[in-house]
Amino acid sequence: MQLTLTHPGRTTSGTHAVTLTCDPPGGRHPDAARACSELEGSGGKFAHAPDGRMCTQVYAPVVAQAKGRWHGNPVSFHAHYANDCAMHSRTGSVFAF
Repeated sequence: MQLTLTHPGRTTSGTHAVTLTCDPPGGRHPDAARACSELEGSGGKFAHAPDGRMCTQVYAPVVAQAKGRWHGNPVSFHAHYANDCAMHSRTGSVFAF
């Protein structure tokens, strides 16, 4: 699947994208095994309850997107977060690239 992060308003390198494959873990994701394990543990859900980390209130918006297939089924995920910390508290390592 294709994972994309967009940081609206940044003047340089506003969009990053990687591929993630699972079974076996691979693609261009820097920690595909962990990301696949977290997706497996959540039943394929990209966002979950916050993990309890403390995040600053600095507004630096980020948009996380995923498109592709998970266990043969089409997936499409699109979410806006106030900043990277808020995103990682909800998505774990899936969008850590």
